[in-house]
Amino acid sequence: MILLTGASGFIGKHLVTNLQNKFGKHNVICFTSAPVEHANYVLHNQYNFESDILTKAGYAPIEVVIHAGSFTPKTIAQQNQFENCISIINNTQKLLSLHLPYLKKFILLSTLDVYQPNININENSFVNPTTFYGQSKLYQEHVVRQFCKANKIAYTIARLGHIYGPGEEAYQKLIPTVFQKIIQQQPIEIFGNEEDLRSFLYVEDACSVISNLLHTTALPELINVVSETSISIKKIIETILFVTGSNVSIVKSENKQVPLRSLSFENTLMRKYLMKEETSLTEGLQQEWNYLKSKYA
Repeated sequence: MILLTGASGFIGKHLVTNLQNKFGKHNVICFTSAPVEHANYVLHNQYNFESDILTKAGYAPIEVVIHAGSFTPKTIAQQNQFENCISIINNTQKLLSLHLPYLKKFILLSTLDVYQPNININENSFVNPTTFYGQSKLYQEHVVRQFCKANKIAYTIARLGHIYGPGEEAYQKLIPTVFQKIIQQQPIEIFGNEEDLRSFLYVEDACSVISNLLHTTALPELINVVSETSISIKKIIETILFVTGSNVSIVKSENKQVPLRSLSFENTLMRKYLMKEETSLTEGLQQEWNYLKSKYA
């Protein structure tokens, strides 16, 4: 059995379906604060529970935990909110107190925000989080690593990059913000340098990588889940305009001297062990646009 936290989040909603399709609905249990449609679940009451809660619910034979549930900032300001960020550590410690006698593997979804911003980031790059969120996620990694080593449990820490796709509109990120401007027929504003590079991985690709972690052997204990394709902010917006067929105007910031703040990643390990081919940006954006049109247009 697989225990999944974070099933009500952006990635978690997609991951539930992916895991059910691969391993069967009866083998996926969501540990959640709210009911999850079309899935088996146990409510944890905001991580206030007794250690034997799963045993009492009849789900004792949990062999894998995928810890996707975590505070994730929706805005830049939220990246340094103390109480929300510290909950990442506190809730993980509570999760590790569960009585799981059959546990064999622990998969933690972390973030590339633990790295120092740079070009060609890989698993060996220097970690130096610039936000309290990144610092909390890095400490969360240490907690999980020490727990698993002490209890002889296999583990993988998957550091997720910029994930996009249907359902991300709750976040004030580039792609959903541009889509929302188009739906509202408002100008698209570009702040900073339009030549900045970013990398985006489609959410279904990310879920496939995560689920493949369960049955792929000889994996490293740390792996980046990220696209290796870098594209400028200008090109991303142009691609979205092409996909939507929109002609809304683009307003650029007046400061022409803004230095480049590009981010690019190297995903050799992910491609070697977990996924050979990514969904193209155009195809992924088309899927997100179709979803948003059906929901909001």
